[in-house]
Amino acid sequence: MDFKTIFTNENNEDFIDLAKELWDEYYENVGNTVDKYREVNNLEGEHFVILIFDENSENNSPIACGSFKEFSPDTVEIKRVFVKKTYRNKGLATFIMKRLEKEAKNRSYNFSVLVTGTNNLPSQVFYKKLDYDTFEGFGFFKGDFDSISFKKEL
Repeated sequence: MDFKTIFTNENNEDFIDLAKELWDEYYENVGNTVDKYREVNNLEGEHFVILIFDENSENNSPIACGSFKEFSPDTVEIKRVFVKKTYRNKGLATFIMKRLEKEAKNRSYNFSVLVTGTNNLPSQVFYKKLDYDTFEGFGFFKGDFDSISFKKEL
């Protein structure tokens, strides 16, 4: 498979569509529990976005994405890392994460944080493999029993 990567922002329609697909998958996996995150799981603020396309696809639609936005002057929050089901286990999520981390470091950020669900064991294993450590959480997620926060020094 040949993949094309583009860098864009939170206003890109393909990114918005993939973010909606990710949200739908959250509902499939945990039901209405995700409703409590609607306010914090938005695309507000300036995001650096990576989109991946399958160049062999007939419809040229995006197959994976990821983004980060500034959390604090030295930290980014990674958001919306998503790979469509038929493209999983091909290294795309790892590529996205490493590229987001590289871009954040190039922009002089020292840390990245992210959140996943306590029931999302594959994501937890994935982030740990990328050297993320759990911590007490931040903002809305601090003390939330349905989520796990991760942090990494870049």
